[in-house]
Amino acid sequence: MAGLKNVQVHTNFVNSLKRKQRTISTTATLTQADCIVICVTTAGAFTVTLGMTAAELVGQYIDIIDGPSDFAAANLTIDTAGAETIDGAATLVLSGDNDHRRIYSDGTNFFTLDGLS
Repeated sequence: MAGLKNVQVHTNFVNSLKRKQRTISTTATLTQADCIVICVTTAGAFTVTLGMTAAELVGQYIDIIDGPSDFAAANLTIDTAGAETIDGAATLVLSGDNDHRRIYSDGTNFFTLDGLS
């Protein structure tokens, strides 16, 4: 029985490392549970809001991805829920097809990395 318990603990640990994926196609508020967000702007441009404070995102990151390559035709705007900035600006607009950003925090404001490295 001890072997089965070890297998279950290992399985739970491995599953906890998986990053959760979410697909959205309309205005939405992201949470700390969002890890990979595929945005579909086929029906039109919209805004996603970072619903957490910069302090709450320290040590984590969110990947925002242009799912079907539509951002050039219909932009995606990323906003914050508070006074924090994203790369020094109030909002971030993704406007290139296949555009994607990794968003992270220094505890005070949000920053991005181009691409998903």
